[in-house]
Amino acid sequence: MNDNDVLERVRVALSGVHMHEPVEAIVAKGSARRRRQGIGLAVTAIAIGGILATGLVAVNSSHGGSSVRDTALRPTGSGQPVHVHLAGFWLDSYPGGGGGTLTLIKGGPIDANVLRQDLADAGIPAVVTAGQFCDNHVADSGALDQVVSSRRQADGTVLTTFTSNAIPNGLEISIGVFPKGARFGLATANASLNCDSTSPNFR
Repeated sequence: MNDNDVLERVRVALSGVHMHEPVEAIVAKGSARRRRQGIGLAVTAIAIGGILATGLVAVNSSHGGSSVRDTALRPTGSGQPVHVHLAGFWLDSYPGGGGGTLTLIKGGPIDANVLRQDLADAGIPAVVTAGQFCDNHVADSGALDQVVSSRRQADGTVLTTFTSNAIPNGLEISIGVFPKGARFGLATANASLNCDSTSPNFR
């Protein structure tokens, strides 16, 4: 059946109905309306696709770059009291600007993630990395001696203690945790870091 057959049947069926507009014109308008609807849907689909694409770009942009790295290496906490005594380290901090002390126990296992979070909770500025040590230029070459002290216990265990109140302004502790020990030092805060996987100096 072709278009002429359809028009003929419509004409016969509507022969008793008085219309002010020919059937052909009505059919033509219907076809035009369907075409416009199709175009409208296509435009809508393109617009939605553009919005989605823009959203994806925004999400990807918000999850990249140095901000993620800085968050992972330099967490900041509220400075709440923290008292943690584990096999690899002890951490005791106090409220009201009382500072805190971090003690690394030579030969003890250290979980870098746990140490990083505990220091953050204590509000002690620190960089903690696993499998590498990160630092940068520190103008005061003797600053580390002001912050760190070591002592040997009667059983031969060596304890290295960091005193947070002695950290000069603008510096932070840097600790690299390795399977068989740790490396530590000071780094200039909020500056780019140079990292390497050289063997630890604290076994």
